[in-house]
Amino acid sequence: MKHTLVLSGVELAAASPLLKRVIGKNAVLPILEDVLVDVRDGIRLITTDLENTVICHMEQARSEDIGWGFAIPAQHLLSIKTKDSVSFVFDTETLNVEIQQGAIRRNVACESADDYPRIPAFEDSIKLLTTDKTSMFTDALGFVGRDDLRPAMTGVCVDVTEKKGKLSCHIVATDAHKLYKYTATEEIMLVSPYPRQIIIPHTLIPLYDKLTMMDIIVDQVEDERIKKNKKGEKMTTGKDKRYVYEKYMRNANIKVEGRVKYGGSSLQVQLISRLIDAMFPNYDAVIPIDNPVKLKIQDVEEFMMLVKEAIKCSNKTTHQVNLKLNGVVHISSHNLDFATHMSCEVPNVQPDTSKVEGGIFEIGCNGEFLTAVIKNIKTPVTIEMSTPSRAMIFKGSDKNLLALLMPVMVNA
Repeated sequence: MKHTLVLSGVELAAASPLLKRVIGKNAVLPILEDVLVDVRDGIRLITTDLENTVICHMEQARSEDIGWGFAIPAQHLLSIKTKDSVSFVFDTETLNVEIQQGAIRRNVACESADDYPRIPAFEDSIKLLTTDKTSMFTDALGFVGRDDLRPAMTGVCVDVTEKKGKLSCHIVATDAHKLYKYTATEEIMLVSPYPRQIIIPHTLIPLYDKLTMMDIIVDQVEDERIKKNKKGEKMTTGKDKRYVYEKYMRNANIKVEGRVKYGGSSLQVQLISRLIDAMFPNYDAVIPIDNPVKLKIQDVEEFMMLVKEAIKCSNKTTHQVNLKLNGVVHISSHNLDFATHMSCEVPNVQPDTSKVEGGIFEIGCNGEFLTAVIKNIKTPVTIEMSTPSRAMIFKGSDKNLLALLMPVMVNA
């Protein structure tokens, strides 16, 4: 039996960059290098790496019948570049598809849609929030850790909290050296009826910026865990002290729905990720409250240029840069191994050290991390500090954004 499908070349070109995001060259299963053309629930193009899934709804596509599909190698589908329509004729007996693109006609061996990995169904799901400010997620990527031994830090945390009967949402990311915290207010509409915390893997977050408006939906599955008493101790029963288990609903997957603009139209997209099952660190505990030392930087580009010059003369492992505040700001660095040293004064900057004994304050930090933090802050940048051993706080014109950088010990 043969089935015919016609795709819009313009719509396919808009979907291709999104679908390529999760196609791996060294996939665990060969079929993961394919694109699933699904004509069972509308007309959709799907790619997955088992952890993350991209679904593009092809609203301009046409098919005479429904209830069929095939998995085609991505290199044959996503490499198509045309503004005209592309037709596909799929033979269910031979599992071959004939692609006609203008004067070009080719036959490609495919795989059955039934062999493609199952996509999460989201049968028991909760809509967490709706927002059009996707940058608060993508800006957090520079603060995400890459250490697989700390899985909680390899994603972006969405923390919905309740205070005095009011819900608020915090977008947080950290790698234990620097921290990003965005407190969403009017940019976000909370739908969740109660507080919750989820950790989104970083893989698909770069695609959020392409969405004009996005809904975040959390899928829940039933699981079992050891029951604990009020003291947090594991409960046991019987003479053999067997653990007591209880059933609970845990967050399993996240689905981000939105539309991607292209030309004069838009494409409906769903981005599905398996949530990181870990406890995010208590980020509020490391944010200093009383910070008497303040440094306001108007010309951020000049300050960044001086820091980068200091990095060139710093230790190649620690990239340590020192800031000395005594009425003016001095930036210095040195590398004992190569006998290099750099020192300069930052022009047109007057720090506030009036509440520090002697009026002199010195703190050290990783220069690479310092530039990474500042470039995510909208000018002017204000740096608040308390002691040389406590975190540096960074604030900009966006009052909802706060960044943090842990210091290093100042070398004599």
